[in-house]
Amino acid sequence: MTLAFSMQQFVVAFLAGLSLLPAGHAFVQRGSSGRRLRQKSSCAGLGAKPCSGHGECEESTGTCWCRTGFGGTDCATEVTPIYDVASVDDPSMKDMVGKFERVPMYIQENPTDPQNVKFIHYDPISKGWAISKLNSSCTDDICFFAYANGQPVPPPKGYVYGEPSKHVYYKQLVFDDQQLYPLHGREAGYHFSVSYTPDPNALGLSEDISELSGRYILQPRYVHSRTGKYAIMPVSLDCPGKLWYLLGLSGIGPARRWAVIAQSKDPSLNRYTVPSQGWGIPGGGSFGFKLMATCNDHVSMDICNSLAGKCRGSPEDKDVDWVQSCCRDTCNSCTIPADRCRLPNTAEGGMTLLQMVKGNHTK
Repeated sequence: MTLAFSMQQFVVAFLAGLSLLPAGHAFVQRGSSGRRLRQKSSCAGLGAKPCSGHGECEESTGTCWCRTGFGGTDCATEVTPIYDVASVDDPSMKDMVGKFERVPMYIQENPTDPQNVKFIHYDPISKGWAISKLNSSCTDDICFFAYANGQPVPPPKGYVYGEPSKHVYYKQLVFDDQQLYPLHGREAGYHFSVSYTPDPNALGLSEDISELSGRYILQPRYVHSRTGKYAIMPVSLDCPGKLWYLLGLSGIGPARRWAVIAQSKDPSLNRYTVPSQGWGIPGGGSFGFKLMATCNDHVSMDICNSLAGKCRGSPEDKDVDWVQSCCRDTCNSCTIPADRCRLPNTAEGGMTLLQMVKGNHTK
């Protein structure tokens, strides 16, 4: 069969294709002489950089999508990597007490129903990336899984799916925007697309997993570091009014599902911090638990506990600064950037640290 297009048809098709491409990051003005002037952006940012150099600007709305570890409307603020649940009012959930550590996650760009939100996330317990959906028919609500220990972004291939028989999806399943739109200056790691084609030879599989296809955007997720049984994550992209869920795994084996324990809407303009209050049980009633933003110490807990007396002191004490920077959790100094930790530069501080390290090694 021979296909022929008129020039008019070609132009119409070409313009229709352009309408599907993402918007550019900035626009360029030209002076009266036609010379190229400085690029401008609709996004705020420190240092004349859109999103302060820590995020991707959505020019059409002036929205900054922040890189993991940063927040605020201009991505200029470092956000906590850890939340500590110090207590829970419900005694049946006392195992929820502990640290919730941040892991990378991507949620669907246009979530319509939070109860059935789709997301790509790193699972620190299984040490791999999963493509999931709340209230799914998949195992643990995980529909696809690829082992990728510590990889900061989802792998493009290598996913398995199906239950009880596992199937390997041999095609590329996940695509970074930078790969999809190489000529449009898209930055890597912010947007991913899932493109799934059902295999007619894989019998007994639900076609519902086709609905996981679509575009996803980077967001934070916090997982209980000891058990992985609880998670805190956003399920909408609204701002203000962003909806967050506290989730818990319920059930046994293949019947396990993520269930919504509590939810809260964030009234602020910061899309990247977990609400500290307003948590309620879906359907009515409050849910009481003490949630506190915290961070990690950069040296051992024993050493930082021994140095706690140096967390505060006079400006003349040159060791106070490095103790606060390296023992941020112990000193309650999480506002200090994570990369500020430097070993002591005074003889007294160095000897103190050396003695503590030797003491820990001999225990």
